[in-house]
Amino acid sequence: MERQTAYICKIGELLKGRFIKGEGFEANAVLTEHATIARANILGVVVHEETNAFMLDDGTGRVLVKSFEPLHEVPALGDVVQVIGKPRVYNDQFFIFPEIVKKIIDKRWIAYRQRVLELREKKVQRTDVEAMPLNQQIISFIKKNDAGNGVSLTDLKVLGDTDKMILQLLADGEIFEVKPGYVKVLD
Repeated sequence: MERQTAYICKIGELLKGRFIKGEGFEANAVLTEHATIARANILGVVVHEETNAFMLDDGTGRVLVKSFEPLHEVPALGDVVQVIGKPRVYNDQFFIFPEIVKKIIDKRWIAYRQRVLELREKKVQRTDVEAMPLNQQIISFIKKNDAGNGVSLTDLKVLGDTDKMILQLLADGEIFEVKPGYVKVLD
């Protein structure tokens, strides 16, 4: 099984996104405006500590970072830390299960992270998607997000209830299924 990419994101994105519980060997993920995040790379300040857990705040939101075993590096209150981990829900509580917790000593990394996120925001071209018919939204989304291997049907769920329209586009030959669960636009 291939390791998932740890997406650089804001805590607020994770909190606003839609949690998707993976089936079988599929990873849990959060569907956001920018990506489907199965592993998150977040940076923030520790604002609360507990045993094997801490609350992280990046200015856009707060998220609990919780491990079920002792953390190797326990951050202190007020520390700036980078966390790479997987989104999880337990007892209706959203949290990040950490794989890596690293204290940030050089504060220039904070400015760098903010700049990376700003550049990503500028790169996302906002179109008036609401005015487009659903079939055009789907085709536009696939064209924009296809890196060569197609786009996951799970990723298309960010547009809403697309199942019927995807079936129609497949039947019309507008899109085709590259492999099970992935579609491409027929050019």
